[in-house]
Amino acid sequence: MSHYSHREMQLIEQLNEIFSKVNTVGMTTDMWTEDYHKSSYMTVTCHFVTKKFNLISKVLTTAVFPQEDTKTGKNIRREIIRLQETEYRLESACSKCCTASSTFIMISLDPTFGC
Repeated sequence: MSHYSHREMQLIEQLNEIFSKVNTVGMTTDMWTEDYHKSSYMTVTCHFVTKKFNLISKVLTTAVFPQEDTKTGKNIRREIIRLQETEYRLESACSKCCTASSTFIMISLDPTFGC
């Protein structure tokens, strides 16, 4: 196992341990398109409050948003869930998402997506 893979597994285990001790994990996302290659990216950040009422925010990933997918609410929601389940392998994160004002991201916040 490479050093990177080993460190990645340690971080995932730490996040799962933290998430098992908090009531709610909030997730925010930001999306943008890089002009030269016309590639779209999505960054996902999780937020939670500790028992000592400290707000903690962790960037989970910045990933390429599939070019074959349009940025519809359904596709954004699917990609967030896919990243949460496969890339981060988060077991106990009960998530709600919020956004500043993107219509597509707000549409993705289907009531069945949250806790």
